[in-house]
Amino acid sequence: MNVVSNAAGGYANVGYTRQDVYNYVDRCRKENISNGDATAALSYLSCKSYNDNGFFMRFKVGEDSRLEKLFWADSISRVDFGCFGDVLSFDTTYKKNAYNMPLVIFSGVNHHNNTCVFACALLNNENEESYNWVLEAFVEAMGKKPNAVVTDGDKAMANAVSKVFPDATHRLCSWHLFGNAKDHVKDKKFLFSFKICMFADCGIEEFEERWRSLITKFSVEDNTWIGNTYEKRREWATTYLRDKFFANVRTTSRCEGVNSFIKKYVSCQHNLLEFVNDFDRALRHFRENEVKADFKSNYGTPELRNTGLRSLEISGASVYSREAFLHFGSSSKHLMDAL
Repeated sequence: MNVVSNAAGGYANVGYTRQDVYNYVDRCRKENISNGDATAALSYLSCKSYNDNGFFMRFKVGEDSRLEKLFWADSISRVDFGCFGDVLSFDTTYKKNAYNMPLVIFSGVNHHNNTCVFACALLNNENEESYNWVLEAFVEAMGKKPNAVVTDGDKAMANAVSKVFPDATHRLCSWHLFGNAKDHVKDKKFLFSFKICMFADCGIEEFEERWRSLITKFSVEDNTWIGNTYEKRREWATTYLRDKFFANVRTTSRCEGVNSFIKKYVSCQHNLLEFVNDFDRALRHFRENEVKADFKSNYGTPELRNTGLRSLEISGASVYSREAFLHFGSSSKHLMDAL
């Protein structure tokens, strides 16, 4: 109103009040969803396919004609998965909409080591049937399956991953696992030793010996959580996962990073149409990170490291993205230092 009043030469010349604006906005919101909030949201997403031939959407309506599940991915997300979809991370921690429907964000890592969003979904619940449905929709949209999947360890989610992605390596989020360890064993020294076991890059025999020593030292043989966690060791211990490619993804924190970014754009008061609209806007802004990284890689000159492999570094700088080159340079330096 301040901008409008300044342009009009004072509030007396505006012709309407602040409350009039609120009433108008509320009336527009109601008109937009006159045929139903879910119908309006589906219409909005359907219209996106007119400008985006690669846009994909699937939804499911329940017996009471209520929207139960909604999955969508635009052409950029689908192309990104085709390029960077070896590793998939997803979780359902975000529920900031008027219906409290869990938002599933499927994400991965691109050539700049930036998070890229592959797809999104809204579910009416978080049971195994819902996860089966959304993962099958994901495969239909992408045309292929990931080689590795990182989740927070939810049982229903894990069962769905095993069913829909039977050949993928399933990794438990190390952050969630360590958080569970804190809840079940109130001993800082144990937690320190447990973390060492998690990330130790050693052989199986050495890991098993370390684990036995850990159990004995802290007398946690009868701890049920410890026993269950050990049974899942192939899903969290570096020892059993070090021959698998995870693009340096150990947690679902990238999904949570997207969630944090989305909070700037959406509100729990938003109806479904407003939510998908604002999420779409947030995603466009989120993708600006890749544009900036592309510019730096294409027009910037990375600093060469003193590795003794100058010609190799120059060649790498002309091929790799900036972030990949920095990793390449660091690895080269470690290699030369070891020789």
